[in-house]
Amino acid sequence: MNEPTGNPDKITSLWAQAEADRAELARLKTGVRRRMLLAVRLGVVDIERACSMLSAWGLPQLPRRWAVSCELLAVARCWQTGADRAIKHIRDIAPEQWQQAAGPDDSVHTVWPLEARFDPAAIADNDIRAYVVTARLGACVWVSAESRQAAVTQARARLVQIQHDLTEMTIDASVLERIEADEERTRPQPLRPPRDAPHRPPMPSLPPPLRLADAIRAQRRARRELAEFVRDIRARVIAALSDAEVHGRGHRDPHDLVDWFMVSSGLAGLPRSQQFAVTATVAMTIEATSAEQARSLSVQMLADSWPHYPQPGLPITFSDHRSVAEVAAGQGGFQVVWRVTYLVCQRAHRSAALAKEAVRLQLDTAALRAADVSLEVAELGLRPDRRLDPYQD
Repeated sequence: MNEPTGNPDKITSLWAQAEADRAELARLKTGVRRRMLLAVRLGVVDIERACSMLSAWGLPQLPRRWAVSCELLAVARCWQTGADRAIKHIRDIAPEQWQQAAGPDDSVHTVWPLEARFDPAAIADNDIRAYVVTARLGACVWVSAESRQAAVTQARARLVQIQHDLTEMTIDASVLERIEADEERTRPQPLRPPRDAPHRPPMPSLPPPLRLADAIRAQRRARRELAEFVRDIRARVIAALSDAEVHGRGHRDPHDLVDWFMVSSGLAGLPRSQQFAVTATVAMTIEATSAEQARSLSVQMLADSWPHYPQPGLPITFSDHRSVAEVAAGQGGFQVVWRVTYLVCQRAHRSAALAKEAVRLQLDTAALRAADVSLEVAELGLRPDRRLDPYQD
């Protein structure tokens, strides 16, 4: 049913909601980029993954050093005894001249001589003549930029500066036969939040609509854009965590760091779960000809019961604690004892008994006798869940 065109109070209210959602979206974008920069500085996320996620969210990437390749014409004037020597002259001086004018990281990697023209206006001295040599240079300059296009723009500005600083040859930076930035040839650079983090999306001041239908559409669009941005952030960050592309720092687990990233950016943190470390001591008798063979066979027998491969429905993941405690010759073969720690995450319950039962079910895959397994439980408390789904969490 169409509302009247009027109703200014409702139009004002809907427009205020739309403006609030737009402001919240801008605030989130600013905060997310700043914290992504901090994560890169701390070594929690590689800059390539960080830039990939920022780009997917429609945010400027973080500054990197880009190698920009270009081809341009260079002209040198020299006094030589022949055209061959004049060509050799420009081959010799071009790389050195370029580095002196540009910098130690920049280079001329190719010189294609095109012409060595005798200048009849110059006065010759015996066999020495003046030559004007033209060559095409294949060069590279390194620039700091947030994107490929920005790198090309920065490189053009650098070339103008190089043009002014060359002394023994000239170039025309406004005429380039080719210029491109290579995504595969980037380098990290030191990042500083005051300089590199600020990103404030434009917030143009728009007048409120005159029609109620327009106000409703604006409010719904702003709410949808905010929800989609939040959902995509969570999905991509959790996917990076699941793919082991988020690294711990010191004693802090990657899950805790991602939770900090979410909360400090103004988003809901990761789902919590009650967590238990259940250490299983598994004793096995293995028929083998050596201790090494016994150990290898025991690994094969327990392969499906390791915490890395939880059975469907079991809230189990792995910790870093797995060791063979003992391999000793005994009656009937070798006695092999493993100590394996399972991390059990319970979102809906807090039960050490259920945690132990989950591990026993996991160990059933190895067809072990109950007497061969002893379990110790340590409660770790309520922490960010270690078992996450990018599409649901």
